[in-house]
Amino acid sequence: MLEFTFFQRDYLGNLALHGDRVDRNYRLPADGGRNAFGSAPGQRKSIILWTSGDAPETIQLSFRPLRPTAFMPLSFGQVRMTVINRESLPVKLESLVPYLAHVRASAPAWLVTPRMFLPGYEAYVDGREAEVHASPQGLLMIRVPAGPVRVELRYVGPPLVRLALFITCATWMCLLVLAITRRSKLVKVSPTAHPEVLPLPRPIAARSNSQG
Repeated sequence: MLEFTFFQRDYLGNLALHGDRVDRNYRLPADGGRNAFGSAPGQRKSIILWTSGDAPETIQLSFRPLRPTAFMPLSFGQVRMTVINRESLPVKLESLVPYLAHVRASAPAWLVTPRMFLPGYEAYVDGREAEVHASPQGLLMIRVPAGPVRVELRYVGPPLVRLALFITCATWMCLLVLAITRRSKLVKVSPTAHPEVLPLPRPIAARSNSQG
């Protein structure tokens, strides 16, 4: 985890982190809504970094102003790096779709997920249905008890949306069955006699009257 202490608050530019497997850019003074990373008041001042490789990686940190001026400070802040032991974290993410997480809390707490709160979500804590709520930031959060639990979150949609989806699927299925039935239906044609072919009349030879 990188924790930043910025020397001033009116930064306008990009904070870039580059490495062999890392390529990130954060817009300052704010890279999103409230509590997102940034140098402005109320913004989060820390970044979590990790690597998928087996060996350590060197990261280059630089600040690129959007409006360069004649005077630029040699440094824009201080950075403190802290190594985090993933095994000691209270939340271990197993899957994003569907959202599956293992939570270990010392007391009853709220698990704030990265999903925006919308009607139609269903949550389960150790297989038992749990209520979902909106956090002050508009994210979806779930009440979890103390101790290790497994949390599952799925979006199934509101009842009206599910009913509309069922009606739409049923309508398409009926149309498909109807189209297949009409194409495969055998039309029975009663046999009819062939039309009678009348012989053409023979040409009548012209008779010549000879007078002797």
